[in-house]
Amino acid sequence: MSDGGVLEDGGPVPARVLAAFGLSGRQQPLLGGRGLAVRVGEAVLLPAPGVVASAWASEVAGRFRSSDVRLPRPLRSGDGRWVVDGWSAGEHVDGVESPAGRWRELLDTARALHAALSREPVPRWLAGRRDPWADADRAAWGETTPRPGAVTAPLVARLLGARGALPQALPDQLVHGDLTGNVLLPRREGHGAPTVIDLSPYRRPAAAAVAVVVADGLLWHDAGPELVALADLGPCGPQLLVRALLFRLLALDALTRDRPAVTAAELPAHEAAARLVLALPVASSDRP
Repeated sequence: MSDGGVLEDGGPVPARVLAAFGLSGRQQPLLGGRGLAVRVGEAVLLPAPGVVASAWASEVAGRFRSSDVRLPRPLRSGDGRWVVDGWSAGEHVDGVESPAGRWRELLDTARALHAALSREPVPRWLAGRRDPWADADRAAWGETTPRPGAVTAPLVARLLGARGALPQALPDQLVHGDLTGNVLLPRREGHGAPTVIDLSPYRRPAAAAVAVVVADGLLWHDAGPELVALADLGPCGPQLLVRALLFRLLALDALTRDRPAVTAAELPAHEAAARLVLALPVASSDRP
C-alpha cells in the first residue's frame, strides 16, 4: 500500500511481497485468519503480528505431524524468509469454517491438535506478549488484576466470585487459544483431516482451549447446554468455563472500551452464557 492509501496491485498485499514469495494473480479476501487473510492462487497471505511470532508459527507448522489434524504448509520467500514486509504465507486449504452442526468434529479437532502439540515447547517470547487477548487471558487466570470498564464490571465481578481453584491439577502446554473460527472442516464429514489455521499461542491446559471453544459456541453460535455436555470437560469443566468467559469478556472490554455502545450491545450474550455456566455444579469454591 502506498503512503496515500491506494492499493498497489488491486489488493492489500504489495506487489513486492507477492514477488518475494513467487506469487502472482488476483487477490481474494478470505473470512479466516482474523478476517485479514488474502488468497493468491494456491497460497494464503496474512499480516504478521510480529516477525518473531510469525516465524515461530511457520516453524511449528513446518514440523507439525498428525494423522488426525493438519496445519497449512508454510511458504518461505525466495531468500528463505518466513516474513516479508509484515506478511507471511502458507498453502491454501479448502474447508468449511462454520462449526454449526459439527461441534463434535470441532471438539475432536481441538483434542487432536493439543495431543500433537503436547511436546512442542512453549516459546519464551510468549511471557512478554502484550495485547488485549494476552492481557485478558492473564487476568482470567488470576495472574493479573482485571480492570473492567463500567459496562462489564458487574458481570466480571460475578464471574470472579465464581472463579476458584481447579479441583485437580492440569498440566500447562502450548495451546491454540482461538480455535472456533480457525478450523477448516472437510466439506463432507469424514473425508480428510480438518485443518487448523492462524495459530494463537497461549500457555494453558489443553482442556482450557476446549473450554474457550464451548464459550464461543454459547456466545456467538446459539449453542446451549448440549455443547457443554458434548465437550465433557470433567470435574474441571465449570472452572475452566468461568475462565473462558472471563477471557472473552475482558478482551471485549479492552477492544471496545472507547465504544461503550458496542460493549453494551455484546453484553446480553455474555450474560446469557454466564447464567448457564454459573448454574453448573461448582467443583471448587476455593479462591486461586
